Order: sequence, then C-alpha cells, then structure tokens
Amino acid sequence: MTRPALFALLAGAAAGAFAAPVPKDTQTEERLLKLYGTRADEKKRGTFSLGGDRLTIALAAHVDEPFDPRKPPSQKPTPLDATRITREISGDFVACVGITCPRPPTPPDLVPAQMGGGIGVVLGEGHYFTAERHHVLRYDFNAKLVWDGSFDSTVRRLNPAASRSCYSSHRGSIGPLQVRLTRRGDKFTAEASADGKKWEELQSVAVNAPEKLRVGLFAHHNTKEAADIVFVGYTVTRPE
Repeated sequence: MTRPALFALLAGAAAGAFAAPVPKDTQTEERLLKLYGTRADEKKRGTFSLGGDRLTIALAAHVDEPFDPRKPPSQKPTPLDATRITREISGDFVACVGITCPRPPTPPDLVPAQMGGGIGVVLGEGHYFTAERHHVLRYDFNAKLVWDGSFDSTVRRLNPAASRSCYSSHRGSIGPLQVRLTRRGDKFTAEASADGKKWEELQSVAVNAPEKLRVGLFAHHNTKEAADIVFVGYTVTRPE
C-alpha cells in the first residue's frame, strides 16, 4: 500500500470514529442521570423513558405474592423500595412536579386499589418524607364505585420516632396535578395543587437531618393492569 493511500485510510477511520453516533441507550442513561439522578428498581417492576419535559415510569401489572402466614402482610411501596430515581441534594431546596395517573377499568367490587407516585426525600436509614398524588377506588355520593383522586404525604422520621400520613381528596383527573416538597433547614413541607396556582399544605415536619439528602421521584401501583405514571416538568430549585 502506498503512503498516500495509508494516510487516507487512517484519516477515514479517525473521521468515522468521531462521527459514530452515541448509542440511544447511552444517551437516555446520560439524560436520566443529568436530569433526575440514579435509577433503582430492585423488584424489576418498571421501565423509564424520556420525552421532552416528561419522565414516564411504566409499571407492569401487579402480581400478588403467595400468602405466607410466617410473613407480615405486604405494604405499599415507599420511596425506599418503590421504582424510583433520586439524586443527592445539599441544603435547602424546592422540588416540584406534575403527576399523571391512568384510570384503569373499574372493578365490580371495592378493593384497596391505588396507583400514583410522588416526590420523596430520604431522611436516613428506613426514614423518609413524601408529597404524593394517586388515583384510588372509592364510592361516590350515589354509592357508585369510581376512580377518585388523593393527595398524600407520609413521614417516617428518626428522632423522635414517628410515622404519620395526611390526605386530601381531589377529583380524579388524567391530567397532571402538582405536588411540591420543600426543605428549609430542618423543616420539611409537603404541598399539593389541583390547578398549579392555589397550593394546599398537606403537612410539615421538623427533622434533624444531614446537610445532604437523596431526593427524587417514585411510582407504584397495585392493580391488575399495567400503569404508566408520568412526571411532568420536574424542577429542583432553591427556596426564595
């Protein structure tokens, strides 16, 4: 091979190397890490996908575990074990997101069905605080079984040890409804809004927490159909 031909071959190979597109999976992983943080899904319940300012967590149909009298009844997943994505945040913050929940076919009888997600902050080993939005099954004023809406906030804290949940009902909606979780020093506040303008405080709690905490999004459900929980316009900013 002549020297000019060899140079041309090497130049072409180098150009091809630089021009090779980044694999799509790699691009998605990099965007997830940059925008939201690190994924966790120990029980392989869901998949993550991005589209504009939306993060979709697609959850497979729920399968009840076989009854075992030696084990306690299964509990609703928490920010510690649900399908989730979190990152470490230092100091005060305001995390806000719109959440959409599907409404699957209404079953003939009332069952403890629920689907949704929220923002969670991990306060320590086994301890957390949340601002959540769900669809839940309820009877309406006409004794008809319907999918209704619920804003929730749960705290499980370190010192003093306590666990408390607060609820606020809203009309079931397939559109995104917003929740907000704020930290100012050792005070944590969960809020919700059905219109993005008027905010309702669900609860506040004072916790002697570390400077750096893991904050992020989580999704769960216990219905027999697959469910896509969509998070819209997630932001984490500093309090004003």
